Amino acid sequence: MSLLAAVLGVAALATACLPAAPAADPAPPPTTTVPPAAICGVTASSAADPTAPGPAATKGEYVAVVDTGGETQTLTRDVSTFGDLVEFQADAASRGDVVLLAPDGEVHASAESPTWGFVDAGFDAAWTAASVDGRGVRVAVLDTGVDASHPDLVGHFDPAPAGMDFTTTDPTDPAKIVPTPGVATDPNGHGTHVTGIVAATAGNGLGVEGGAPAATIVPVRVLDDEGAGSLSGVAAGLRWAAGTGPTQGRADVITMSLGSGIDSGVVGQALAEIENPANAQYTHPIVTIAAGNNQCAATAYPAAYAGINAYTNSPVPGSNPPLFLPPMPQVIPVSAVCKPGVTGDCPSTTPFPDDGWQLADFSSLLPSNVSGPTGVAAPGAMIDSTWPGGYRSVSGTSMAAPFVAAVAALVREHCPSDDAAAVAQRIESSAASSRDLGPSGRDRLYGYGMIDARAALQSCS
Repeated sequence: MSLLAAVLGVAALATACLPAAPAADPAPPPTTTVPPAAICGVTASSAADPTAPGPAATKGEYVAVVDTGGETQTLTRDVSTFGDLVEFQADAASRGDVVLLAPDGEVHASAESPTWGFVDAGFDAAWTAASVDGRGVRVAVLDTGVDASHPDLVGHFDPAPAGMDFTTTDPTDPAKIVPTPGVATDPNGHGTHVTGIVAATAGNGLGVEGGAPAATIVPVRVLDDEGAGSLSGVAAGLRWAAGTGPTQGRADVITMSLGSGIDSGVVGQALAEIENPANAQYTHPIVTIAAGNNQCAATAYPAAYAGINAYTNSPVPGSNPPLFLPPMPQVIPVSAVCKPGVTGDCPSTTPFPDDGWQLADFSSLLPSNVSGPTGVAAPGAMIDSTWPGGYRSVSGTSMAAPFVAAVAALVREHCPSDDAAAVAQRIESSAASSRDLGPSGRDRLYGYGMIDARAALQSCS
C-alpha cells in the first residue's frame, strides 16, 4: 500500500470543523462617490487576472505558483517570446491550479531571520532565556531525504555515510526493502524543507534559522522522489532511527511529516516497539507526526496512534493475531495554524478570539482517543525554509510537525534527565497553560494548544 507524504497544498476554503460565525449586517450603500480602495495604486477593478498575461509580456525569467492539491509549488522558466510564456503557463497548469504567473526577479538575503512561526511559537524568547540550541540532540527526519550540501544545513550530519534509505527494493524481489546507507540528496525537496525548520544553521547570515539550529540531523529516506512510500518502509525506518547500534540512528527525537488513511497497525506496531521501555535495542524517542491536510477530516495515520489510543483496549481491526497497542504518550500529533493578515490558508471567519492565530483551512483534526483530544498545534502556513538549491515557502501540517520536533530538541537539551514522555508532557502542558486556543481546554482543533517554546523550557528550569 502507498503511504503519501502529508498534503502541503493551499487547500480550498473549508470550515466544517469550526462553528459558523453570524452573518454581518450588509453595509449601507455609499451616498457619495469615493475613490476605490487601493494598495500601491492598484484597485480591485484595475487588477489583472494574474493567470492570464496579456500580449505585452516580455523576455525574462517568469515564476508560476501552482496549487497541486499536495503542495504549493513554485516553478520558474526563462522565456524569450510571448509564445514561450503561453507554453510555460500550459505546462504549469498541467501540474495543478495556477494561482500566480508573473515576472521573477533576483533577490539577495540581507540577513537571516526566523520565519514568523518561530517568533509566534516563542523560539526567539526560548533561545535568549535558556541559551539552548539543540546541541547534542539527534533528530531523525523520516521523509524524502535531505540536501546535505545546502549551505544552511552543512555540518548537521554524522560523517558519511549519514542516514539510511528505505525506498530501495531488491530487483529480484520488489516486495523486499533493501536498506541502503547514506542519504545526502533529496530528489523531491520536502525533506529538505522539513529539516530546515528543525535545524537550519544560526549566525551564518544565510536564509533562515531553524528552531534547534545546532541539533544533529539523522536523515531517513522513506518517501521517494514523488513523495510516496510504503507502510513497511516507514516501520523499518522507525526501527532503524531509534536503534541504539553504532550504525543506527540513535535518535532522541523523530519527526514524520507523512500520513495515510490506511489503518493496518504496521506503523503502530513499530511505534510500540521503539517506545517499549523494556527493549534496550531502542532509544525510546519523542515522536512528532503531522495530523494530515484533509480539511477538518479525521487525523491521518500514524498520527492517530498517539496518546492512549483506541487500540489500547481493543485490537486493530483485521489484525491476526489481535494487535493491541499500548498508550503512546511519547507520540505527539500536530495540527497547523495560520496567522490572519500575515499568511494565507486562513478561514475567513472564526468564532474564537485566538490572539491572531487560527486553524489553517487545510489542517486535519487532532485525534480524540480514550483520554480525550490529544496533540498540539504549530505554525504551518507559508513557512520559509531550506529547499534543494535555495529556499521556499510551503504550507501544510508537514511544516507544523518539525516545529514541535525543534521544541522537543530544546527541551531534551535543557532537561537531560527527562524521558520522552516527560518531554511530551512539558510541551503539551505549557501549550495548555499559555496558548489554549479555541474552546476552553483540550479540543480537536488545537489539542492542548499552540506550542510555546519558552514556556516549555521554563517548566524545567
